[in-house]
Amino acid sequence: MEEQPVPPVGNEAPGPASPPPGDPALVPGAWPAPPPGAWPPAPPPTSGWPGAWPPPPANAWPNRWPPPPAGPPFVPGLAFYAATVAVLLVGLIASALSDLGGAVFLAEMIGLLIGLVWLGGFWAAVVETHLRLSRRTWARWVGIPLMCFTTLALVNSGVPMYADIQLSKPALEQAAARAEAGQPHGAGWIGFVWVHDVRVSGGATLFLLTQGDWSVGCGLAYEAGTGTAALETWLGNSYQDTDYGDGLWGWCSYGSSD
Repeated sequence: MEEQPVPPVGNEAPGPASPPPGDPALVPGAWPAPPPGAWPPAPPPTSGWPGAWPPPPANAWPNRWPPPPAGPPFVPGLAFYAATVAVLLVGLIASALSDLGGAVFLAEMIGLLIGLVWLGGFWAAVVETHLRLSRRTWARWVGIPLMCFTTLALVNSGVPMYADIQLSKPALEQAAARAEAGQPHGAGWIGFVWVHDVRVSGGATLFLLTQGDWSVGCGLAYEAGTGTAALETWLGNSYQDTDYGDGLWGWCSYGSSD
């Protein structure tokens, strides 16, 4: 005897007929079944974002939207900093020696090249990021010009040479005493100062710091005590003289006579 369908009760709408058993197109637990490909399969429990369905795209940024802009194409790294420090040290040391003006000039030219590379890289970073940089990146950019301007200020102020002479003052006084006693001194280091020649003239001991003739050059003049009477011949012909204290003067002369 054929089974009759059960009529609905009250206002209940008639539902679809029961699926035939064993239908492979059906998803367990779903009724009616979605068409194939309408919804991606459920992800494993350990993948994707917890509680998120459907899974996020592969290139999504967790907890950040929109994603941050790309970083600058160039940031000063360790090699760039090492080259800059090396050039600045050469210029700083050469500025403390009177006859190494060529080394100072070479350091300035290389420093100018480094500055042009820095300026080009920073401009590219501005165009690429519109100055949206992290604090660490800003520090790496600002460090290079900060070191350069600090070194340039030290060189122009004469601090390196002044420090060398002050540290070498005891050795220079001993060398002056030996020269006055008739002991010759050739070219070499006296303390931290390279001296090309030492001579005694009119009660003053003279140290030649530049290579060449005594009549045109730079050097140091020392007279024991606080007077400068014996130094007048040299300081009077000097276009630049510096008092280093304790009877020690620096001079650069157009010409002099004994």
